[in-house]
Amino acid sequence: MDFDVVIIGGGPAGASAGHWAARSGLSTAIVDKARFPRDKTCGDGLTASALREVERIGIDVRPHSQPIRTAEITSPSGHRISMALETGLARGAIMTTVMRRADIDAELISTAVGAGAKLFEDTKVTRIGSSADGVELEVSTPSGAPIDQLALRYRRRRSAQCGSSGRLSERRSTPARRSRDPSVCRRPRE
Repeated sequence: MDFDVVIIGGGPAGASAGHWAARSGLSTAIVDKARFPRDKTCGDGLTASALREVERIGIDVRPHSQPIRTAEITSPSGHRISMALETGLARGAIMTTVMRRADIDAELISTAVGAGAKLFEDTKVTRIGSSADGVELEVSTPSGAPIDQLALRYRRRRSAQCGSSGRLSERRSTPARRSRDPSVCRRPRE
């Protein structure tokens, strides 16, 4: 199977990148060794920037999350400082919230697949190698079921370059210039 983009790991970053890649018209595969939905310890907190990105993808976390309204810091000596976190910035915007990781993973994977990404769950990448045509991945499943070799082949020797948000921008095979804002992808000058 040939894809323009193969993303290893379907967590929040991988699923978001898969959503944007597929939405941009790239044939996209997301490969994850787990099966969704899955839970993950310490994966429930969503910061303001993560919330804005999830909203841009089209997911409303409010029905499934608990907003954090205050934060408290305690020093080693026991001194405590408590502060209110703003929640009413714009149309009831939430600054930070807690949502079960299984729920946010399921929502993000669902939007990536809905945008056209193909999901390979319970699939482990065992080898990555390069060829004249691109990059090839060998994969395995616990059941040993045969899976065609996944192959990543670049169109017109172009690749995707993006910042932390997962937004994609096609570029020629030249060194990338990065924006000061890591969530913005820019095409290099020609």
